Amino acid sequence: MVARVVLTRPAPRQVALKQALEAAGIEVLALPALEIVALDTVGRLPDPCEFDVAIFVSRTAWQTYWQALRAQAPCFVWPMTCQLASVGASTAQAIKQDLKQVALEGETFVLTPDADTTQDSESLWHQLRQALRPGARVLLVRGAAGRDWLAQTLQAQGFVTHIHETYRREPAQWSASAIDTLRQWQASGSLGTWLITSAQGLSAIQAQWRVHAMGAVRPEGAVVVHPRLQALVGLWLPPLSSVRVAQPEDQSLFIALTQQR
Repeated sequence: MVARVVLTRPAPRQVALKQALEAAGIEVLALPALEIVALDTVGRLPDPCEFDVAIFVSRTAWQTYWQALRAQAPCFVWPMTCQLASVGASTAQAIKQDLKQVALEGETFVLTPDADTTQDSESLWHQLRQALRPGARVLLVRGAAGRDWLAQTLQAQGFVTHIHETYRREPAQWSASAIDTLRQWQASGSLGTWLITSAQGLSAIQAQWRVHAMGAVRPEGAVVVHPRLQALVGLWLPPLSSVRVAQPEDQSLFIALTQQR
């Protein structure tokens, strides 16, 4: 039987990983659990020149903010006075790529958790508390929900923190063809390994499962991007299912998903 993988990240994040898995001979179903909806930022887009550091909690947070900023000021160049920081390495890489296109000299430095640590708010905080001066002005760019711990910690430590929300996540609707594929896979006895990257995404998957009466047959295993997701996903899967933790970059996910076979 051909190995199967279901990718549930928002659609724009699926393409490269899907291609790599298919090239490795794996049958892949791209099945986003959530979709990204950009929020209207007209008239309320904070200027990075007014902050000492700008923190981006995800690649989507950076891209939606940067696109809005460039739409407002097409020739805008990131100010040297505003340090960049990100919760994960993939976000840092996206920031560097975008800023390279506006001809900044040298490589942009983005403060981010060490590669061998968990890519989350707690790990970034360990870096930030050493880098920020007392009373620093902080711009925290995020979605409409989440990263409350980081915002609360920054504020509790006396940093002047401005939270800017650029997008929201909504449950995606699964197409009839995707449901047909899942039913065929169920009938063959294998739903494969699923990539699940957030608690909100898991909730959306469970809701779709109920709506479409998918029954008791569940995936054989999963790959998640944070240890906190292991238990949540494990409760949804059959007993003794394997739930592997991987870093959120495509290379790490590819290795974890292929090792789950």
